[in-house]
Amino acid sequence: MCFNIPIIKKEIIKLNLEKLRIRRIGDSFSSLLKDNSSILDIGCGNGNLGEYLILNKNIFYHGVDIIKNKNLSNITFTKSSFPYPFEDKSFDTVIIILTLHHFDNPENGLKEAVRLAKNNILLLEDVPRNNLERNLMKLIDFIGNKWVSKDIPIPFNFYSDEIWQSLFIKYKLKLKSRKKVFPLPFPRLNHYLYELILE
Repeated sequence: MCFNIPIIKKEIIKLNLEKLRIRRIGDSFSSLLKDNSSILDIGCGNGNLGEYLILNKNIFYHGVDIIKNKNLSNITFTKSSFPYPFEDKSFDTVIIILTLHHFDNPENGLKEAVRLAKNNILLLEDVPRNNLERNLMKLIDFIGNKWVSKDIPIPFNFYSDEIWQSLFIKYKLKLKSRKKVFPLPFPRLNHYLYELILE
């Protein structure tokens, strides 16, 4: 029995950190989502955020991811790799939460979001300000994602704020707002939530 204690503690810590992370991210997004709008969540992961959003906001939510690691009975989900099986402008809003750095080419993910969104895109990403922060992000990304699933690709494609903003211009996205979001209290690395309007 003693040998199971570390495993139990690990699961309790994991569960509590996940709840805190979902609440912080969900609350940051809720105020930017319009009632009765259709939402596509690119890289929705385990679906916990989607479940949180539909409990706190009157939206039509659809998640898409390369893996399905729980029974997503409360949300609409499509298991698919990129590109996604939806018609152009299928959703009012596309949300992308700490996902594009998992793409071999994050720009392709942003371009796909532009194709699928009617009105706006909400993009939350790790945005390193220096090499130290980039290396810490790599370490945390590796540990956190391997904890979730060995199938998640981890190419560490973290873009700077300057690169993101140049891509917004390239794809004719108006940057309405940019704010810092901290999914967990520590470490307080740089995460930006970009609110983008399709022009």
